[in-house]
Amino acid sequence: MNDLEKEKLKDEAKAFDNQLLERIRNGHIPDLRRSGRCEYFYKNIWRDQEFVNLHYGEVVTKVTESIVKYMDHTTKKEIRILEVGCGPGHVSLELSRNGFDVTGIDISKVCIEEAKR
Repeated sequence: MNDLEKEKLKDEAKAFDNQLLERIRNGHIPDLRRSGRCEYFYKNIWRDQEFVNLHYGEVVTKVTESIVKYMDHTTKKEIRILEVGCGPGHVSLELSRNGFDVTGIDISKVCIEEAKR
């Protein structure tokens, strides 16, 4: 990776950091089970818990079903999942709550800190 590419990644990470911090300052809770209603969002699934459930609930359900279907010889704790580009950890957290061993990575330090929290 050359210096220009590294600089672009740093800029991208900073943009993600700023976006998440702004969302949190305006009431966003990056947890699928606790997101609630957030008037800050307009035309975005995060504005209402039901939209969050429709979108991310289906994502988590499909991922979980696929893993269980194709990895039926192992227990959930034996399955290790790496989520690349996890953001603040919405999906990683739910997969972990469903019993999987999950690691999330992201270029945004703020997102990773929020995911840990």
